[in-house]
Amino acid sequence: MFRNAPKAGDRAPDVNIRTADGTRRLFQVLSDRLKHTLLLFAGTATKSETYQNLSQIAQAFANTFPDEFIVYVVFPTERFRNAIALNSSPRSILLDPQAQCHQHYGATGQCLYLIRPDGYIGYRSQSTEIDKLKTYLQKLSFTS
Repeated sequence: MFRNAPKAGDRAPDVNIRTADGTRRLFQVLSDRLKHTLLLFAGTATKSETYQNLSQIAQAFANTFPDEFIVYVVFPTERFRNAIALNSSPRSILLDPQAQCHQHYGATGQCLYLIRPDGYIGYRSQSTEIDKLKTYLQKLSFTS
């Protein structure tokens, strides 16, 4: 499914997503701040370790690039929301209870998407390994 999902250079799919402020279109969330956006997808995993790991990755990335990027973790369920909220801001969590966003992004497993401020995908990875993303960003002259 991931190989058929949007690739770098494609327009990012605009789908309904739940935020701390209610249901919104993803592009509404992204346009709140005109920065690069990193979406970390949990996939269909339901283990608390997966969610906590993604929250830690999100926090580390946000700390490394505080002014250049907005980071969101996209979860398909509210099951671990309270535990996650203790470790991260509720504003950095996007919920996808009908898995519409996961489906459009081919996120059956953990993956990440870097969306440029113009709404196009700059980078994607089927894993959530941040080192490869950082290498890509260094080529674009982002510093870490």
